[in-house]
Amino acid sequence: MSSYYTVPGVDTGVRSTANSANVPGNVRLRLAVGGEAGIVVEEDAPPDEAPRFVAIYFAAEDLGDLIRHMQALREEYEAHG
Repeated sequence: MSSYYTVPGVDTGVRSTANSANVPGNVRLRLAVGGEAGIVVEEDAPPDEAPRFVAIYFAAEDLGDLIRHMQALREEYEAHG
């Protein structure tokens, strides 16, 4: 993966902020060819610049486990709301 343009994804509309710096970005989801799924966090950038990004890929067969963990995080968040 040498270029942003090789990492298309579905924009989730979820905003992200880097933990170590004030870098706003967008979270995108991607189902990759070859049995992998991915989460891409791309830095906001002007239209004439390719944004920097981080992509995390995992086996698509583990997607159910990831969804269950995310739902548990949401339930924990709502319980503390």
